[in-house]
Amino acid sequence: PRCRAATNRLMSLESAIEGEDTVDAVMGVEGAAAAEYFEAFGEMLAAPWPWRGRVRRPATDPVNALLSYGYALATGEVARLLAWGGFDGRVGLVHGLRYGRQSLALDLVEEFRPVLVDRFVLRVVNRRQFALDDFEEHDGGAVRLSSEARRRFLELWEELLASRAPALRNDVD
Repeated sequence: PRCRAATNRLMSLESAIEGEDTVDAVMGVEGAAAAEYFEAFGEMLAAPWPWRGRVRRPATDPVNALLSYGYALATGEVARLLAWGGFDGRVGLVHGLRYGRQSLALDLVEEFRPVLVDRFVLRVVNRRQFALDDFEEHDGGAVRLSSEARRRFLELWEELLASRAPALRNDVD
């Protein structure tokens, strides 16, 4: 029921965004949608994974640590592909210029975060490919993957990126 209610509210926000005409207004609606989405995110997690909401810097629980790590990896992949395609990844449309930041990659990765990273994190935790003791707490309450768990995450991530989309699996090379 909580996921259905969140879905209905997200659909309302999707309709509302069509009436917005400034980047700031669109970003406001996007922020409300993200809050709604992450409020319901915990409903998709199997026990024993704790979820008190999205916490980014620093991640303070294992699921947020996995999400943040996955988002960083996905952003790196997008930045690499942009550079390979000849784009200047530092110049974004929504994310402004800031020294050292791949703004265009951050703009584009937004589309892939839920379908790539969030689904991946949900799959690996719900399939019990990670356990709570795969994480270490650091100064200030930051939670990170242990070295061994990070290697396992990267192996699974590479498998995901190497796999073909379901609609393309029957194509002839």
